[in-house]
Amino acid sequence: MRSLFLAGFLCLCGLPFMHCSKKSDAASANPLIARAEHNSTNYGVYKGVFVGSTGVIVVNLRNDADFVIATIRIDGMMHHFITTGILQKGMFTTLQFKNGASSFLFTVDADGSHPVISDLVVEGHPDARVTLLKEKSDALVHCYEGNYLGSSEGTWNVIIQKDRLLGLSKSGSLSALVSGTVAADKSISGEVSSGAVFEGKFAKDSVSGTWTNDKGDIPESGTWKGFRTY
Repeated sequence: MRSLFLAGFLCLCGLPFMHCSKKSDAASANPLIARAEHNSTNYGVYKGVFVGSTGVIVVNLRNDADFVIATIRIDGMMHHFITTGILQKGMFTTLQFKNGASSFLFTVDADGSHPVISDLVVEGHPDARVTLLKEKSDALVHCYEGNYLGSSEGTWNVIIQKDRLLGLSKSGSLSALVSGTVAADKSISGEVSSGAVFEGKFAKDSVSGTWTNDKGDIPESGTWKGFRTY
């Protein structure tokens, strides 16, 4: 099917994150919304974090009714994207989403795995990047926005789904992929594509810890933290 879906329908799609605050009330304001029948297909809800400033993204591929829409909240401002692409259930998917001069390409495998956003252009936010995961009916995606401090500083935004942590760090025009695991005791460990390693602790609405980087000529270290915003 080929059609144009207005971003204004977002409020009807069970995606309430535009109403939550920046901190601890986010957990109660945003229940799990993914539908079980979409767990193993390309249909459903994808959540992630944005750097290039800071924000959260939600992509809805017919999780409810016939809506195919995406929204990025950047610094509290909502940016709604629409697509005229073709979406078929159980098929590898490529969709281009647009909002004026802003746009991105979304791809995902037929079973909902390996969602990727590329060619991201957001007006007023150069060097932007997004990473995201598919939410499932038995696996809520928690989105955290925060920062890191110490020998260097910047944005530190991550998502947690069960025992997996994924995210992005950004300082100036440089961004790096953050990946790690969450143990049964809620302890976190992982690494950054820049060469840093980190550890910390996961609580319901916050994450925090320390980082070190011994890859350069001068060892670096510091702290990081984030608050759940979706």
